Amino acid sequence: FLNMPRKYIRKSEKNKWLESILQEAFDAMRSGRKVREVGRSLNIPESTPQDKLKANQSNKF
Repeated sequence: FLNMPRKYIRKSEKNKWLESILQEAFDAMRSGRKVREVGRSLNIPESTPQDKLKANQSNKF
């Protein structure tokens, strides 16, 4: 008999950004700072806040 695969459990905490850091990034972008500037100042990839912003665009945080 074949066993069904189990649910995948992520083994690393890589790329899990704290909500407080992301919120700080959103606030900075709303105040007029550029995405690249925000990413550099918070030591996160610039695509992270940009992607989250696009995903939550309908929520208008």
